[in-house]
Amino acid sequence: DFNVGFSLWGHVYVPRACRSGSVACGLQVSFHGCGGGEGSAPGQQTMAIAEANNIVLLAPNVDGLGAAGNNATASCNRGTPMAGNCKEISRGCWDGYGQLSRDYVLQSAPHMQSVWRMVQRVAGLGGGGGRG
Repeated sequence: DFNVGFSLWGHVYVPRACRSGSVACGLQVSFHGCGGGEGSAPGQQTMAIAEANNIVLLAPNVDGLGAAGNNATASCNRGTPMAGNCKEISRGCWDGYGQLSRDYVLQSAPHMQSVWRMVQRVAGLGGGGGRG
């Protein structure tokens, strides 16, 4: 679900050899720290290492208040007494202790489901339709 604090923009770097599909490539997913992902774009040195080793870089982005904020409040703890309480996620943090759902430590958690769809899309596995 897009409505869990994701920015409209994340970052992906695909090395030249990986674009053609002629070689098997690795994938690294980078999760930024709290405060949003403005600094999550891979730097020149990281991209050079990725290029030399055929590693696709994926950096999803949860926007913080420093950007335009995010839309997590509407999805936060829906149906519980804590509904709307997403202070950390609205600061640009990943759900590290259950602000979006009790599943936060599982693959079924909202952030992890969205990132998994991004991985599927980048890897060409057929997932990742639409926003999320």
